[in-house]
Amino acid sequence: MFKDDIDIFFKKKVVQGYKEIQKEESSLFGKSFYVFQTGEPSFQPELMVIGFNPGGAYSGKISLTNGSQNRYITDGGWFATLRSIVPQEYLEHCVGTNKYYINTPQDKDIKNKKLKELGTRLTRELIGIIQPKHILCLHTDTFNTIKNSSVSKPYEGINFKVSKMGDVPVAYIPNPSPRNKHFFKDDKLVSYREAIDNFMNN
Repeated sequence: MFKDDIDIFFKKKVVQGYKEIQKEESSLFGKSFYVFQTGEPSFQPELMVIGFNPGGAYSGKISLTNGSQNRYITDGGWFATLRSIVPQEYLEHCVGTNKYYINTPQDKDIKNKKLKELGTRLTRELIGIIQPKHILCLHTDTFNTIKNSSVSKPYEGINFKVSKMGDVPVAYIPNPSPRNKHFFKDDKLVSYREAIDNFMNN
């Protein structure tokens, strides 16, 4: 049932939705898009990580996953930064995705109104299919799309926010890209790791 739900979501909602938008938006035409960065998804994982979009400007490929491996564990760059922030034990079996599945060099390149509406709708629907026990957002836009209750900042000195989507705990940290490395320096990195650990266990 779960695999069927994912298959329908990808073929009927993602592929059709993105292809329609690409027909209308020349800057997005021909670019690749995929849903998961952590291989085939699992049902009710302890953690679901949701970023903004994959970045880059790759063309042509349309797929459910960006390879079979969990890139949060195997890859360098910002993935390695993510591992320094989020204890690896939580990433090993997580489901990782983005609000927008299409590759663009920067988040500011997501301008199409229909794409923004599609990203919001598909993100909420996908969460309903995956049914994670915790959600970690790596972008303010994603956090605001998901949370539907009050927001708190339980730790001084770090940009860590907590809310809920229904009964599911939702947290936010800045995207671990090179431009945000100042958020995770020295003692701040220790504080983020402690915050994530408490979030996952309370």
